[in-house]
Amino acid sequence: SGGGGGGGGGGGTAGGGGVVGAVAEAEDPAAEAESLLMACPMDDVQRANFIAATEEIADLPKKGKPTAEQLQRLKEQRELKAAVLHSVSFESRQILTRVVELRKKAKKQSLKQSQRAQQEKRAQAKEEQQRKHAQQHQHHQQGDQQGGQQGDQQGHQQGERGAADGAAEPVADGGAVEGAVDLSVDLSVV
Repeated sequence: SGGGGGGGGGGGTAGGGGVVGAVAEAEDPAAEAESLLMACPMDDVQRANFIAATEEIADLPKKGKPTAEQLQRLKEQRELKAAVLHSVSFESRQILTRVVELRKKAKKQSLKQSQRAQQEKRAQAKEEQQRKHAQQHQHHQQGDQQGGQQGDQQGHQQGERGAADGAAEPVADGGAVEGAVDLSVDLSVV
């Protein structure tokens, strides 16, 4: 019954549990991968070796050349994975291949979610910066309007005072007014 159940497990995802399996895969491929790995018909040593052969190597560069130590570790993992896949049944090999595929899918989803989160964070920061800029611009405009109104009032008051002063103290012909510019032209030179 155990061997028959295991055979149904590999095909069960596509067959009897198709809808549930597809929903679980769509939602969390990592969880499905681990579930398949634990249900895969193999002994504990094979399972432990498969896990060791497929675990991620720390600080492996995404671009560029790995260190000599990392290259050695990758080689060991490939050899161990090949040995495990060679030692298990065809059915188990199919399940383990599916586990690897689901883990890759989960990693891609995780990377996309991380990138999406970074993009959202950048977009929020940009929006915040634009909002602050708009507030500063609005504040400056209000200050300019208030300053312009005050300047207009002061200019108007000074103009009224100047007109009143000019009426009260007439300037003699040819006399200079303090702070005024002399615009007269000497025509005798011409």
